[in-house]
Amino acid sequence: MTAPIHIKHLAKMIGVSVRTVRRWIADPAHPLPCYKPTPKTILIRPDDFEVWLEAVRKEGRPEWRKELDRMLQARRSPAD
Repeated sequence: MTAPIHIKHLAKMIGVSVRTVRRWIADPAHPLPCYKPTPKTILIRPDDFEVWLEAVRKEGRPEWRKELDRMLQARRSPAD
């Protein structure tokens, strides 16, 4: 299992805004799992993100599908 990373690092790593990640965390139907060790700190395990991403892409919000598919494709493509 990978160590949790800060929400800002996850957002930068996957190419979205922190606001987008917060929206995913707050989604009532398919919330992104996170840990809040302090009121201002949000941590996410990359493994949890990968599992959430696959699940939401398949059965989550249709309006997110294009963005999530793009992220998955970018993560699967070999680096140049």
